[in-house]
Amino acid sequence: ARIVPQFRMPRNCILCRTESTIYYLQSTNDTTDRTNDIATMLSTYGICNLGPGPFYVEGLQMPDGTALRGCGTSSRLTLISGNNKYAVKMGSRTQISDMWVYGLGSAPSASDEVGTRDGILWQGTYTADETAPSRGYLSNLYISGFNGSGIKLTDTGTPISNNLEAVNCVVTNCGIGINIAYSKDDILDIV
Repeated sequence: ARIVPQFRMPRNCILCRTESTIYYLQSTNDTTDRTNDIATMLSTYGICNLGPGPFYVEGLQMPDGTALRGCGTSSRLTLISGNNKYAVKMGSRTQISDMWVYGLGSAPSASDEVGTRDGILWQGTYTADETAPSRGYLSNLYISGFNGSGIKLTDTGTPISNNLEAVNCVVTNCGIGINIAYSKDDILDIV
């Protein structure tokens, strides 16, 4: 994992200046569950560009090789309240960029245990084929309001080719900012 401690979130990107952009999903500006809409766009086109506004999800699973992009903090991906474990689970070779990922809450108090609602879940996958590494990329994200982890990495102790790069991301008001559940053989590079 590579963590770069700087943050410059674009307030409004070029993508959001037009609604005719290809692979564009417009917000309904309400609490409608958009998990299936986003998942369909990702599996059909490999990319989903979220417009400004709220997008409520319940455990969105990104297929391998896909990209989910927003329009800065004006695009808000929100985990629906309930017993769901994560807002987004990344597949291999996936990227999430330019949005606010929100958990509808705040960090637990110092006396509380860390909860189970996570923002972004990235799970390494072991493969004997080194030409198909498990990689992920996060950029320009503001992640807040999860009682679990803002970013959770699991099964990272497999070959070094399993990695997640996070650039220009802020994780705040979460039970744990970045949780690396297993990193026995992995390298953590904090710049």
